[in-house]
Amino acid sequence: MLTKLNIAYHPEQPNLLLDLYAPEQGCRGTLVFFHGGGLESGSRSDVIVPDVARLTEAGFAVVKPDYRMYPEACFPDFVIDAAAAVGWTVRHAARWGGERVFVGGSSAGGYLSQMLCFDETYLARQGVSARDIRGWVFDAGQPTVHYNILRERGVSTLAVRIDEAAPLYFVGPYAGQAPMLLFAAEHDMPGRLAQNRLLVNTLENFGYPPEQHRFCYMEGWGHCAYNGHACYDDEILRFLDSIG
Repeated sequence: MLTKLNIAYHPEQPNLLLDLYAPEQGCRGTLVFFHGGGLESGSRSDVIVPDVARLTEAGFAVVKPDYRMYPEACFPDFVIDAAAAVGWTVRHAARWGGERVFVGGSSAGGYLSQMLCFDETYLARQGVSARDIRGWVFDAGQPTVHYNILRERGVSTLAVRIDEAAPLYFVGPYAGQAPMLLFAAEHDMPGRLAQNRLLVNTLENFGYPPEQHRFCYMEGWGHCAYNGHACYDDEILRFLDSIG
């Protein structure tokens, strides 16, 4: 396995780093995966995707970035950082043969991934189109305004808002967007399961083909508690394998 740690990816934020793990040869694509933690905690070392060794054995590279968080950051700093990490990956992936780039994340990382997917202005600033991304993994992301952005605004974290800080706000008619894999748990955070179902329903209402978005209802689990378990690993690898 090719391992490169502590890579500076953001020219305007030199302290932001990412780690790269790639197959020595025969790379089939690269998964950029953002950690969770409510936009206020966690780090790239917390990322739980299918075991890195298992992914690289299957031919996929993994990029694990850090991003700015509360209290030092505010919206949209962390979305800008996420876009910069994806931009870096798209520009450099040919070096390890992983030009087919996938993007995903868990919880807050799922929110960041949804924002990049549906509000394409962030990736556009990096010279990247959302159409350049081959697939998306939204693990228990919040498609409405994230609760810590509500706190930043002085609004109750239990409120539901849909505006320019909400991925749902930007969902429009299907126009060839890449396939999506979504997770939410039976015992997820309050409102998280219902909001992800609303996202799926909105995609369907806008004509997204059913085969373009798979919703995984994680029966019996709590919020992201399935991370690191075989059922979660298998779904992600099956999804990556399914995209030609």
